[in-house]
Amino acid sequence: MRNRLSLAFFGVICLTLGLVYLFIQNSTALVLQNSLRTAFQKEIQPLVPQLTAYYDSHNQSWDGVDSLFIAADQTANQQGSRDSYQSDDLILIDVTGKVVSPENSPLQGRNLDSLTLESTFPINAEGETLGYLGSALLLGNLPPIISKEFNQLFSRSILIALLASGVIAMLYALLATNTVVQPITDMTSTVEEMARGNLHLRVDPQKYGYQNLVSLADSINFLTASIDKVESQRREMVSDIAHELRTPLAVQKSYLEAMEDDVIPFSKDSLKTIQEQNLLLTRLVNDLRVLAAAESGELHLVLRQMDLTMALVNVLEQFSAKLDESGLTVNLIAPEPHPIILGDLNRIEQIINNLMQNETRYAPKGSIVDIACYLRDHQAVLSVRDYGAGVPEAEREAIFIRLYRTDKGRRSEAGGSGLGLPIARKLAEAHGGTLFASAPPGKGVVFTLTLPLAVEPVKLSKRQGRSKKI
Repeated sequence: MRNRLSLAFFGVICLTLGLVYLFIQNSTALVLQNSLRTAFQKEIQPLVPQLTAYYDSHNQSWDGVDSLFIAADQTANQQGSRDSYQSDDLILIDVTGKVVSPENSPLQGRNLDSLTLESTFPINAEGETLGYLGSALLLGNLPPIISKEFNQLFSRSILIALLASGVIAMLYALLATNTVVQPITDMTSTVEEMARGNLHLRVDPQKYGYQNLVSLADSINFLTASIDKVESQRREMVSDIAHELRTPLAVQKSYLEAMEDDVIPFSKDSLKTIQEQNLLLTRLVNDLRVLAAAESGELHLVLRQMDLTMALVNVLEQFSAKLDESGLTVNLIAPEPHPIILGDLNRIEQIINNLMQNETRYAPKGSIVDIACYLRDHQAVLSVRDYGAGVPEAEREAIFIRLYRTDKGRRSEAGGSGLGLPIARKLAEAHGGTLFASAPPGKGVVFTLTLPLAVEPVKLSKRQGRSKKI
């Protein structure tokens, strides 16, 4: 990469210097000609009245005009007022374009075309052109030796300046190339090490001065940290799944071996235990399947307008036996109007079911669970609060990670798989909503579900809108 960048810089520099040289070389003649033209025009101004007078006094003829130029040279030299042009520098052309002076000029007697006459200066009197006055220099008659020396000197100076500029530009290009390439080489080596599994390596962004390189280093570090986190979660998930599968499989295996050895009788009670463990395995596999589909965006939802409060009431009625068994009292508050959402009824009830499963496992027996379903800021809100030990602030997000354990022993005894809350959150997000945990004043924890409304809420019957205890 370094060689390619260096060659690219070298090519660009050479091309640029070549174009600059050609431009300067071609424009020099024009610049020189304009400078000479300006100087010439200034020098000949005193001659114009004399030439006009000479033309009128000689019957509108330029015959013998060389004597005027010689006399003007002598006067100018005596006064020291002109040293740039002598008589042999000047060329006088009549109105027909014919060169009439000086007599020793190579152009004497030649007719000049209109393009050449543009390099001369007209001699005007009372609006009439009497002739043209030109310079041998401007008409291309610069002595060869002078032209050659000037071109050589000018070309040499330009080449030296361009070569010096090229060397400086190449040195800077090499330095800039090394400054850019070396950090990329270092980062490439680090990334290759990361690809081999060393995810604890990090790129030091402070080593690089360019903001783009610093941003690239930060992005690599962020990506590596994310991969490291995902890999850690994957290992932990595999370990947790193995743990969750091991217990029911061990129970089934022990019961089957005991019945085979006639340690326990083959009965409905022993089969019931095996069946319960089998159902536990089936539920774990189904939960993993639902969570994987939700995380990959492949979960199919059958959306329709539905009353969130009525879905909540249906789930609570299904949980009435478990609530009685746990000694929990549910205080339901569902003010009118009820929120109408666009959702999949089965998945919405699954979210509520998972939240209630969490309460029956972890809420203190004989306590109260406050449940509210209401409208807030153009959203449907469902909150579930218990008065248990609560969840530490550091773990309020972690409990939504699949198979996360705040208390491994307690989780196993409670029969939870560690997938209920992660599934509930993913289903909420699939509906465009959120699910989070917070700490209310006092004890306990509040799980808050928010979902977007489908339409403006409708006012249902008073019976459905009353506060209700179950």
